[in-house]
Amino acid sequence: MLIEKIEKENVTCEIHNTYVKVIYGPKNTHVNLDTAKKMVFQRQQVTKNKKFAMLVDTRNLANLDTNARKYWATDEAIKDVKYGAILVESLLGSVVGNFYIKINKPPVNTVLFTKEEEAIKWLNSEFLKEKESSHFSK
Repeated sequence: MLIEKIEKENVTCEIHNTYVKVIYGPKNTHVNLDTAKKMVFQRQQVTKNKKFAMLVDTRNLANLDTNARKYWATDEAIKDVKYGAILVESLLGSVVGNFYIKINKPPVNTVLFTKEEEAIKWLNSEFLKEKESSHFSK
């Protein structure tokens, strides 16, 4: 369920019950290191640096340079991310997304999806696992 939608210059954040959907764009956005840092800063303003499950919609991105991709895998860039689902729509997006996960190795559990419904289902299942594990650790 959508609770709130906040639009910034390069980022739209939709706050849902169990996750935050981050839409990077507008359409055909080229992302270099400076743009990547601005996008992260804008997202972290919305999340107030609290940790959330993230659905990252990259379908508007035309390309992502090496330095931007490396930055997005740093502790600084994902300090507000518990675990993440990356949404892509093209073969090239899948290649870049898989490269990011396998080579840049973000320090949180990250899975690539081409269907938003599947990404949301995965995020909700991770949320339930987290809830169960915190319940049992008490």
